[in-house]
Amino acid sequence: MLTAILLGIVQGLTEFLPVSSSGHLQILPYLFGLDPGPLAFDVAVHFGTLTAVVAYFWSDLWGLTVDSIGRGGAEQAGAARRQVLLLVVASIPAAATGFLLANSFEERFGDPRVAAIMLFVTAAVLLGAERLYARREDTGTTTATRRNAVAMGFAQALAIVPGISRSGATIATGMATGLTRAAAARFSFLMSVPVILGAFVVELPNLNSAALSGTGYSVPDVVAGTLAAAVSGYLAVRWLMRLVSNDTLRRFAFYVLALGAVTLIASLVLGPPVPVVIPAPAG
Repeated sequence: MLTAILLGIVQGLTEFLPVSSSGHLQILPYLFGLDPGPLAFDVAVHFGTLTAVVAYFWSDLWGLTVDSIGRGGAEQAGAARRQVLLLVVASIPAAATGFLLANSFEERFGDPRVAAIMLFVTAAVLLGAERLYARREDTGTTTATRRNAVAMGFAQALAIVPGISRSGATIATGMATGLTRAAAARFSFLMSVPVILGAFVVELPNLNSAALSGTGYSVPDVVAGTLAAAVSGYLAVRWLMRLVSNDTLRRFAFYVLALGAVTLIASLVLGPPVPVVIPAPAG
């Protein structure tokens, strides 16, 4: 059960921090000799992270729902519907990429060393976005536009590659296309809801007791891991939303650079890893 809880915490933290959850779930089991768990466990912990982001943004999501059906007046309804449409637009590239290429990417990129190299890409994206943000004359807008949604949607699709952070790529893209750091983070988290929910629904048939047979994981293990993912995910969202209001994302870039370097160096000692397939909707 301890392994399940640890992996649940890792999933919850890295799903929303700009450090790549899929990369961590390949690299950490390789470095520490952990069992990454069966597909049923992976599906369950993603439900935990979905619960976390919905809980944190409940007022936003409820407000969009109520306003979009006209409860708040015509003007509010129009604004809410535009926001919902932008979230749908932003979700399409990731949904299409996941549907068409998920299996191919899992086969080709199921190597922790490749994930480590992709962490360098994540670092470059974060540092590049912060540099552009610092040089920008205006402070940015707080309301997402179609331009932001389309660009962030394609950035989210890139997170199918383990090691490329979904939140990192989308927040950085939002910043680069004119949003404030806080607004980019908010829209990034809101657009993660349909993606995580869609992936959970697709994989839901794998979440059953028969799928755990012979894996070493029991139903209590899965429940514990899911709760750990939900709690750690909520804390990660809460902390990052506070951080982006006053600080940069550079610390995360330095962290993933260090993790990637350690992984590549360790691979010289540990030898070629056994490919680890972590089907995840987000990076």
